[in-house]
Amino acid sequence: MTCSSFRLDGILQFELHLSGLDTGEVSVPRHINELLTAGLVYMNNSSGYASPPRIVPKTLPGDYRMTVDTMSVNAITDPYILPMPHLEVTLGLLDVSKVYFKLDWFRGYWQLPLHVDSRELFTIMTHRGMVMPTRVLVGGTDSVGYCQNVVEEIFQPLLYHGLLTWLDNIVGYATTIDELLDTLEKILAACAEYGLKLHPDKCRFFLTSAKWCGKVVGAAGLSH
Repeated sequence: MTCSSFRLDGILQFELHLSGLDTGEVSVPRHINELLTAGLVYMNNSSGYASPPRIVPKTLPGDYRMTVDTMSVNAITDPYILPMPHLEVTLGLLDVSKVYFKLDWFRGYWQLPLHVDSRELFTIMTHRGMVMPTRVLVGGTDSVGYCQNVVEEIFQPLLYHGLLTWLDNIVGYATTIDELLDTLEKILAACAEYGLKLHPDKCRFFLTSAKWCGKVVGAAGLSH
């Protein structure tokens, strides 16, 4: 798995406006401390770039997620051309399938390394200092394409032959349980080889229907 790097089109100092911190006054320091402890960010108060964090509510009441507003760095990023799967075509591969499993990454993009040359560009400004990420941030110009490129590298032999991936959302499909288990074993072996961690609470096995990319797939066909 290679590190993601971002190509710049010109140099621009960012004008920073902190917002959205009132709701997360407690959440931001806690989240940053967790990232520091895990080595996913480190302090860099001398960075020439910075983007503000934003706090958004999660499903459970009182639970929040910290996101980063990367609009400033995106404005000067020269994007890579990275293809994404054509959903109508890939979903057609599920027409004869009968059994499924669903897998999801643990902490998503935080497993994707960010090239050392690009880290300062994505510095996060909080009200308690500036931190530089070592992992790809959601919202970066090339983040989505890079994530898809990584999953296709990891699972290339299985793609479209019992496995579909859209970013960190994975669905396995087969006509029999034995075929499904064979695919699952190969996927877990690939995860172990690349060090990719899955979220146990979001994985589902031996399904007769599965929701993937907004569609419900099953033996009866596709539905919303």
